[in-house]
Amino acid sequence: MMRRRNLAIAALASGALASAALACATADLPDDITETPLPERNRAADATVVDSSVGVVPPPAEAGADAPLVDAADADGATTNLRVFVSSTTKTGNLGGVAGADAFCNQLATAAALGGTYRAWLSVSGADAIDHITGSGPWYLVTGELVAADKATLTSGVLTHLIDRTEKGVTPPLAEDRTWTATGANGRYVGPDCTSWTGAGSGLSGEARNTNANKWTDLLAEGCGQVNRVYCFEQ
Repeated sequence: MMRRRNLAIAALASGALASAALACATADLPDDITETPLPERNRAADATVVDSSVGVVPPPAEAGADAPLVDAADADGATTNLRVFVSSTTKTGNLGGVAGADAFCNQLATAAALGGTYRAWLSVSGADAIDHITGSGPWYLVTGELVAADKATLTSGVLTHLIDRTEKGVTPPLAEDRTWTATGANGRYVGPDCTSWTGAGSGLSGEARNTNANKWTDLLAEGCGQVNRVYCFEQ
């Protein structure tokens, strides 16, 4: 009888100890248990780093040596790469003055759908061709070749490329490539000028396909009844 009592007491004691242990283990736990996150991995070693700039449009790359060239424009939006041509048709020395030659150039440019405003490379006494041309260049043939980067080249006596293409891009025949100018290689009046381009007397001509220095503008004087071409410069 004593032995059973001792066993019962021992069992009760063991149960009490277990309950006490459980109470101690749970006493400090909060009602809302959350899992402690694992330490972050070493991204430099084995993780993909997400760029915070993803989705942001990067600024445009600066134009470099390989960037395509685009015609520049001035503050008014006008193209600064200008065109120059020798007229596809000929006229006597009766041009209607410099204003008439300008109108002739613009008629040809309009018919060829070039756009722009053009002036003739013509001089009269007291008004030089280089001043009549108000643009500052550069000037290109309608086929793309550079003729002169600026007025300094125009008056140097040697062009970068002859003005040997019409507004249509055609090369005039050698037998018909002379042009009325009354202008020396320096862009100044030397005359004669068909008495200011009314067709009287004689006039100085150049030659569009002549490769000898200043002969493009200053070749020889001939009678104003002859038919020649006109150089037309975009402004």
